[in-house]
Amino acid sequence: MLTEIIRAVAGALKESGATEVYSAFDAYPMERKGAGYFTLVSTGGLECTAPVYSTTTVYLPYKAKAEIMVTAPESENMAKLYSYYDSKVAPAIDKLTDLNGRLTKLSIKQDSNIGRLVLTAEVTVSGIRRIERSTE
Repeated sequence: MLTEIIRAVAGALKESGATEVYSAFDAYPMERKGAGYFTLVSTGGLECTAPVYSTTTVYLPYKAKAEIMVTAPESENMAKLYSYYDSKVAPAIDKLTDLNGRLTKLSIKQDSNIGRLVLTAEVTVSGIRRIERSTE
């Protein structure tokens, strides 16, 4: 379920024009992600509530935190990074209708390990997963 959430968020980001979108599960080193903007999508947790059963389907309500981390080029300032977020990432969050996406936290800080600004958006997503039951 976590990979499905990451795929859905990454897909919405790409549709909104975000460049170089990667999953937290990729094995690409930092150098291959480029010197420009790149976006990393991960999850911060998953909570499932009691399933609802029908004769043919199990409905599993869930809530999860998706983290979207946008890394700016070395020379970019905070205003340009936020402008990129506002034009590429924020519209993607609004388009997460299937996941009921809602922004819950936004921060920008300098990553001292790579010498670049990183904007982190935490989005709460929720939905219901349908699982077909075996009839045998």
